[in-house]
Amino acid sequence: MPTLVGDMERRRAWLLAQKGELAAAEQSARTSVEMETSHGQAANVASSLVALGTIVRWSGRPLDAIPVLEGAVEAAMDERDRASALTELASTLIEVQRADQGLGALARAEQIYVECDDLRGQAEVMGIRARIQRYDSHGQDAFTTYETAIELCRRIGYLHGEGVNLTNLANLQQLQGGVAEALRGYDRAAHIFDELGNSRGEAMVLANSASARHNLLGEDDQARTDATRAMGLFRAIGDRAREAQCQEILAGIAARAGNYREARRLLTEGIEALRSSGNVDLEAQHLRSLALVQLETGDLTSAEATVEEAIQLCTQTGLDDLRSDLVSIDGLIRLRAGDTQNALRTCAAAVDSVSAGANRSHLVYHRHALVAEAVGEGDDALMSALRADAVLRKTLAGLPAAEFERAVQAVPDHRAIVEMAGRFAPRTVDVSLPLAETPTGRPLEAGDLREITWTVEHPDDDRIESPIDRRRARIARLLAEAESAGTSPTTEHLADALGVSPSTVRRDLTALRDGGHAASTRGQRRRIS
Repeated sequence: MPTLVGDMERRRAWLLAQKGELAAAEQSARTSVEMETSHGQAANVASSLVALGTIVRWSGRPLDAIPVLEGAVEAAMDERDRASALTELASTLIEVQRADQGLGALARAEQIYVECDDLRGQAEVMGIRARIQRYDSHGQDAFTTYETAIELCRRIGYLHGEGVNLTNLANLQQLQGGVAEALRGYDRAAHIFDELGNSRGEAMVLANSASARHNLLGEDDQARTDATRAMGLFRAIGDRAREAQCQEILAGIAARAGNYREARRLLTEGIEALRSSGNVDLEAQHLRSLALVQLETGDLTSAEATVEEAIQLCTQTGLDDLRSDLVSIDGLIRLRAGDTQNALRTCAAAVDSVSAGANRSHLVYHRHALVAEAVGEGDDALMSALRADAVLRKTLAGLPAAEFERAVQAVPDHRAIVEMAGRFAPRTVDVSLPLAETPTGRPLEAGDLREITWTVEHPDDDRIESPIDRRRARIARLLAEAESAGTSPTTEHLADALGVSPSTVRRDLTALRDGGHAASTRGQRRRIS
C-alpha cells in the first residue's frame, strides 16, 4: 500500500501541475518519492518518479527529466506503471530529438497497453507517434493518427488527451496547409483547457495560435496579445524554454515593425535560455530568426555564422525540413554578399532537399526564385516562383477571399511571393457568363450560362505604363476571350473581375469603342469601325 503522505503528495503534485504551479508541484513530487522510498514502498516509487519526471519536463527541463523517467521504468513493479513511465520517457526523448530511443520506449508501452486493454494509454501512444510522423516525411500519416487519437479520447472522455492532440493537430495543419482549420482547432483546445483549469495547456494554445497569426495572417496586434499572455503563464510555471518560444514570436513582430534592436535582444535572451534546455528544435528556430534579423540589418558576417550554427544543430539531430529552410537563408546571405553562383547552388540544394508539406517550404522556393532571377536563370526563377505561390495558397486554404488578401498584404513575404508569381504567370479567374445568343429582358436560367476562364492579369500587361491604358487592355482581352467562348459578359462581370466599379468599366468601354475597338457587352453589342 502507498504511504498516506506519499500518496497525498503525489496527487497534490498532479493537481498543482495541471493548474500550472510547477515549482510547488515538483516539490510535492519529490516529497512523494522520498516518502515512498524511505518507507520501502517499492511498488509506488515508480508512480512518484513518473509524476516528478513529467513535471520536470513540463518545467522546460527535458534533459533533467530523462534520468528520472528511466529510473521510473526500472523501479516499476506493475506493468501499467511501467507502461506509464515508458510513455513519458518516449515523449521526453522525442522532445530532445532522440526519436529512435523514443520509438523503442513507445513500442514497449504500446504492447503493454494493448495487452491490458488500456484505451487511455493507447490514445497517449497515438499522440506521441503522430509527433514522430510529423518529422518523418509522413505528414498524412500524422493527420490520420492525430484524428484517430482525438476520436478515441472523446469516446472514453479523456479531455486532457483530446486537448493535447487537438493542439498538435492544429500545429500540423498550420505548417502543412490549412491555417483556417488550425485556428478552429486551437479554439476547441482552448475551451477544453479552460474547462480543466489547465494553465499550461492554455499557454501552449495561445503560443501556437500567436505564431499562426503572426507568421501566416499578419495579425500582429492579436499575436502580440496572445504571445505576451502565454509568456506570462510560462514564466509563472517556470518553463523557460516555452517562454523563449513566445519571445521568438514577439521578436518577429518587433522586426516586422522595424524595431530590430528589440528583436535581437529577445532572440539573444531566448537562445541563451535554450542552450541548456535540450530543446534543439526551438534553439535552431531562434537562430534562424536571428540570422534573418542580421541579414535584414546588413550584418552579413554575423548572419552567416548564425545560420551555420543552426544548420549544424539540424544536421546533428535530423531536423531536415528546418535545415532546408536554413540552407535557403544561407543562399540569400551569399547573394547579398555578391557570391551569386554559390548562392544559386546553395538555394538549389535547399529546394532539392525540402520535403513535401515541409514547414515554410514556400519561403525556400521563394528564396531560390529570387536568387535565380538575380543571376539570370529565368526558367528556374519561374518554376520556383510558381511553386512558392502554390504552396502559400495551400497554406492559407480555407480563408475567405477578403481574409486571404489581408494576409497577403500584411505579411511581407506573402506579398513578395504573390507579386513575383504575378510577374511570371497570368492570373486567371473562372466565371459563369451568359451565352451570346441568350435573349436579354428575361431572367437567366442554368442552361443560359457557360463557365469560362478569364485571364485577368498577364505579365505582358506591365509593359503598358499607364494604369488606365493597362486596365483598358485587360478589358479588351476579357471581351475577346468571352467572345471566343461564345459568351457575352455584362459590365458588372468585368467590374467584378478587375476589382473596379461598373462606372469605371463603362467609361473604359466608351473609350475603347471611340478608339475603334470591338467592345460588345450584354445589352450593348454595337461595333465601332
